Amino acid sequence: NALTTVEGDLLKLDEQLSKDAKLGEIFSSPLLNKAAKEKLIDSLGKKSEITTNFFKTLLENNRMAETRGVIAAYKSLMEAHRGIVSVVVTSANALNSKDLKQVKDNLTKGGLIKDFKEVNVVNKINPSILGGMVVEFGDYTIDMSVASRLAKIEKLLTDSISFEKTLTDLIQGLRANKRNETKYIQQPLSEIQREVQQSDMSQKSVAIDKLGYLHMLGYDMNWASFNVVEVMASPRFGEKRTGYLAAGQSFHQETDVLMLTTNLIHKDLASAKAMEVRVALDGLAQVATRDLAQDLLGDTLAVVGHPRPYIRKKALVCACRLVTRYPEGLHEFVPRLKERLDDPDPAMVASAVSVVCELARANPHN
Repeated sequence: NALTTVEGDLLKLDEQLSKDAKLGEIFSSPLLNKAAKEKLIDSLGKKSEITTNFFKTLLENNRMAETRGVIAAYKSLMEAHRGIVSVVVTSANALNSKDLKQVKDNLTKGGLIKDFKEVNVVNKINPSILGGMVVEFGDYTIDMSVASRLAKIEKLLTDSISFEKTLTDLIQGLRANKRNETKYIQQPLSEIQREVQQSDMSQKSVAIDKLGYLHMLGYDMNWASFNVVEVMASPRFGEKRTGYLAAGQSFHQETDVLMLTTNLIHKDLASAKAMEVRVALDGLAQVATRDLAQDLLGDTLAVVGHPRPYIRKKALVCACRLVTRYPEGLHEFVPRLKERLDDPDPAMVASAVSVVCELARANPHN
């Protein structure tokens, strides 16, 4: 069928890109015009009409540099379609077949992968984790590495010398000093200012978390806008979520660092991890300016077709928010909105109807 045909085309191209590194460089080069790149695509062998049109779409949107990522994502989707799950086990040294089988058995017994017909376990070597292992599959990451444990110990040692170690400590201190809050708050604020300058992202994330709480009490946090963007870019989901939440609280139309978030949000919207896509949609809906809406509307509409219904709902609502900032995007949005009215998920249809009602209420004559 069409899915298998496209998969075959993409796997052949992936093999060619693996053998010829220069080919990938040509795809991503801004010096080569679209016509030349289109001829290059045609020269790479016979492909189905769907695959050809898909690559033309990538080319038109200047996304050829994302080709390897697209192929990897499609392979993951096809594996899920066939009931196959890939488990990546990262270790400091190569694991034998017995160890890999034990990992597979433990995941199956634990119920995490019981719904899949087949489980593929791949072992990757990364000496930097020192020992133990990191298991990744789907949206899950189970970090049992020695490096991770050492990082936690280091964090505990670092936190032990901090004035306000956590948000909980800060709240307890504020409650204990209600009569002298203004004077008391100066010391935690000074501590936060030092913490956000640290290279340790976990410490910086805790500082932004505390600063977000103080912002709700009326204290200004606009001075830390750049630090908020740094936390948004963290590869750890908990820290990333803290950054997006702080951005939603404190960013406004005139925040000067908003322009720095475009590529970051674009990357998170294209993430294979549903939780990262979700938090990016929530954050974008809060901070969107006209320029952000114009740049990221296409990425948001692409997520409207996400396989998970709750992500589709968030993407549709977020896109509605974007077209209120960028009305010229309505002609792109409305066809996708109509498609969702026929969505197989009833909750998705209800969301689509709500969006239609909201658009009609905002502009009944449109």
